[in-house]
Amino acid sequence: MTYYELDSRFIPGHHHPSVILELGLSRGVDSHVLLKGCGVFYEDILAAKSVLSSAQLQQLLSNAQRLLPDPETAFLIGQQWLPGHYGAASQMLSQAHNLQQALELINNFRALLSPLMSLRWAMDEHRVYLMFQHSFVLKAEQQQFLDQLHATAIVSMCRQLSGQRWTWHMHCNHQRPAYPEQYWLHISEQLHFGYPASVLSLPREHLHQAWPQRNTTACMAAQQQCHEALGRLDGSQSILDALAGYLHHNLRHTLNLERAAHYFGMSPASLKRKLQRHQTGFQQQLDLARTRQALFLYQVQGLSNEEVARWLAFNDTTNFRRSFRRWTGYTPSELRQRLRHF
Repeated sequence: MTYYELDSRFIPGHHHPSVILELGLSRGVDSHVLLKGCGVFYEDILAAKSVLSSAQLQQLLSNAQRLLPDPETAFLIGQQWLPGHYGAASQMLSQAHNLQQALELINNFRALLSPLMSLRWAMDEHRVYLMFQHSFVLKAEQQQFLDQLHATAIVSMCRQLSGQRWTWHMHCNHQRPAYPEQYWLHISEQLHFGYPASVLSLPREHLHQAWPQRNTTACMAAQQQCHEALGRLDGSQSILDALAGYLHHNLRHTLNLERAAHYFGMSPASLKRKLQRHQTGFQQQLDLARTRQALFLYQVQGLSNEEVARWLAFNDTTNFRRSFRRWTGYTPSELRQRLRHF
């Protein structure tokens, strides 16, 4: 299995980084100041010669947060993030037939389209739910910034490609800001804060609604170019995304560091070191995977506490409630109160 890590260089400087740089330059920020600590020069980005790692892109975003403290910064970057101007990858996404295909393309080609965030999506009888999954461990303020950026990116992309303004709902994994106007303008007025995860949702009929003037031949040709591009990279997903996928598909079984290491073809010590380099550990990632699955089971499938506990292999419901509160800060009953707003 291949995957990229924090220091894997695979992001062309004239792709995602250029979106951030362009906003900074338009606001009078010097390019060298904006790129401080990123290990890359503006002249190399202009010449399309630079390739950045995820760590470098995160540093650039942190610089933008600091140098452009306006509340709308993340939203303005998000407006340009997708489909973006990333060569064949953006051409492919621009020719998606509908939202479902667009979401599949974003996840399948996340290294090219969304290197810092993956999406997990599901639906119930009435709605589609998009849950954000950070591809790397981030500080709280960075998580909020990236959630704002990516939520805006999804909503803006759908508006552009469908030609319509859909009614979205969003639950946010942070407290209500003093000035929520940017959320209203760029995402939705249907907002709920202080939820354990950031989730966008909309009526499920939009999932398969045909987008106008899409070119199947152009999309398929661009996909072939993107497959070839992925073949030249270390991998198509981050190591934490790869681990999250493994954990998600095995949550109903006994999981430990040794079994995960065997799956990834390395020693437990090697996997432990890799996770430590990403400022996390196996138990933290397991708890996060259980949290995501529990939220999905409550929110989308409407299961009871006992059913969710059994699904996650907890024999004792009381122990599950205690664990759930440790993972999320909420009891299951408190979560259900919040889910009523969806």
